[in-house]
Amino acid sequence: MLSVKEILLLFADTAQVVLGASVLMYVIRFRHLPVESKVLGVFLVVDLLTELLAGWLHARHTNNLPLLHIYTLLEFVSLSLFYRAVFASQVGFQRYFWFFVGVVSALVVANSIFLEPPTGFNSNAKTLVQITLMGYAVYYFFNAYGKTDFSKPRHLAQGLVNTAVLLYNAGSLFIFMFAKILQLNKVGLKAQHGFWMFNALLFLIFQLLVFIAIWKAAFRQTKSSS
Repeated sequence: MLSVKEILLLFADTAQVVLGASVLMYVIRFRHLPVESKVLGVFLVVDLLTELLAGWLHARHTNNLPLLHIYTLLEFVSLSLFYRAVFASQVGFQRYFWFFVGVVSALVVANSIFLEPPTGFNSNAKTLVQITLMGYAVYYFFNAYGKTDFSKPRHLAQGLVNTAVLLYNAGSLFIFMFAKILQLNKVGLKAQHGFWMFNALLFLIFQLLVFIAIWKAAFRQTKSSS
């Protein structure tokens, strides 16, 4: 029977395989993707490179938490660009987009400089980014309700990505909010395995939903207006 740690690693490894498959399909079918899916690919590449580098650092017994600080900023910017493409027709969103992204990015960087050094968890910045991404997703569903035909592959792909963003960040928010508390109270890594197994499962579900979304967008009927 697999231990909690083994299940955690299984979820994490499977998520990386799915992520790699998404990036591969993104590259192969790039010309056939709608604009928002093309922009989403930026996030997928950032995600894959971060996962590979984090694994390499871990194998070398090197602290990979500084990578989390960098990833948090890149994750926010790349997914914000995805939503900029999704909300292309939203005048108010477009008008304040760069100002908003600039302010949040500055807060993320300032947190790493003044409050939570790169050698530890950036719980404050991670929480801010997760809440912001959840806000994007909720705003999408609010605008899509009753107006979007999810039987069309392009719209279905958008809905799947937003579901993934909302589900993963809502569940993971709890984990990263209390990660610093666990660290400060010197909770042993073994005792934290169940906690992080849940996060790994959420990440796997996230990657599966994104993969399906890329698939739907990449192989939608070329003559369709969707």
